[in-house]
Amino acid sequence: MYYFNSVDKLAEWRALPDGSWGFERAVPVTIYQPRWYDWLLRPSQILTKVRLRMVRPVGGELSPSALQQQLVDSFDHRAPEVFRTNLRFIEHAARLLGMRLYVGKQATLIVRDLPDSEQKRCRYDLHGFDHAAHVEAFQAIYRVIDQEIPPDHIIDVTSLSGMPENFYDHIHPTPLGAERTAVIMANALAPAVDAIEAGLAREPAAN
Repeated sequence: MYYFNSVDKLAEWRALPDGSWGFERAVPVTIYQPRWYDWLLRPSQILTKVRLRMVRPVGGELSPSALQQQLVDSFDHRAPEVFRTNLRFIEHAARLLGMRLYVGKQATLIVRDLPDSEQKRCRYDLHGFDHAAHVEAFQAIYRVIDQEIPPDHIIDVTSLSGMPENFYDHIHPTPLGAERTAVIMANALAPAVDAIEAGLAREPAAN
């Protein structure tokens, strides 16, 4: 959801301090300017957290431009179309490679009637827009998936959404959430896997 704040910043949010950007380069999640005393703090998690709170990131996904104090009540509505384009790229790549594409509707803690106490766990500040806008953004993503992917190739995991025990924050699953997701995904993929294995079993053995 980083580029849902502003599509115009899409080419910047993974940019390194020197302005370079590319799919072929691994970009750390967050980059901080090194300090001479870092080696003294490194053995302590507490001191490391204090150190990171005292400085701002200089690059990576969570760039300073992504960290906003005031949350807005909407998102950049061009963003779902960027998501649609990305999804089409993935679909075309899968087709060229002779692969079957299955798309999961990702579960999230963010649901319409989420209590305020649970909303505090959601990192809205990383994206710059508020709870209601996040709910709308996720629904926009799900609609794009429905429009672009055949129904029998969509795996809907959103039945796990809004359950606090499934998430550490707005989207990252706890062990329980990951296990529940795996069960849904495995059950949905099982018929396709069985069909592939049956087809392989019918093929004549290679000489």
